[in-house]
Amino acid sequence: MPNYVRSVKTDLWIESRFRKFDAERKIVWFYLHTGYHSSETALYPCPIEDISLFCKISKKKTAEIIKDFCDMNLISYDSDTEEVLVLDYFDYHAPNMGLYYRMYSNDLAKIKSQKLIGELVEISKKYKISMAFFTALKDLRPDLKQEDFKVKKTDKTEDEIRDSDERGRKTAAANRNRAEIAEALGEKYPEKDFFEGMGELF
Repeated sequence: MPNYVRSVKTDLWIESRFRKFDAERKIVWFYLHTGYHSSETALYPCPIEDISLFCKISKKKTAEIIKDFCDMNLISYDSDTEEVLVLDYFDYHAPNMGLYYRMYSNDLAKIKSQKLIGELVEISKKYKISMAFFTALKDLRPDLKQEDFKVKKTDKTEDEIRDSDERGRKTAAANRNRAEIAEALGEKYPEKDFFEGMGELF
């Protein structure tokens, strides 16, 4: 998966809510925002067992923390599908950057919980979002109207977003093939690592 870089506001440490967290709750909060399986969509599969494993906290304690975070309206968790929606995620990582539509689309396509998708749609209306992210949401809910969201201005339509992303995917695949051929012939292909990384996005 792509190796995202995410920032967290430094004044987080003096927020009254965060200061009340014990060490275990702090690390789970950070895991939910930066975990290996997390997504730029704020919604992703997240079994309790995974949180427990990566945070080195017992499953019982992890389940307790997840329940507390739900009660505090920090997250929504669907225990049937083992998926989480991090409700304050966009406060720190709003989906308004130039990320590829395919990245959002691929991540959202994995989600099984219609309840959490519905909640994601509603919280997305509160933030400025990219056209790529809105297009990925609309793939799931075709009845969505752009005027109900704070979509960043762009010259591209939804169909153009999808088409340009598809062209980008094909170009990345072609360049990866060139890199592999060059490597097989013992030639240097300086962009090889870059195109291998691009493969993660598409």
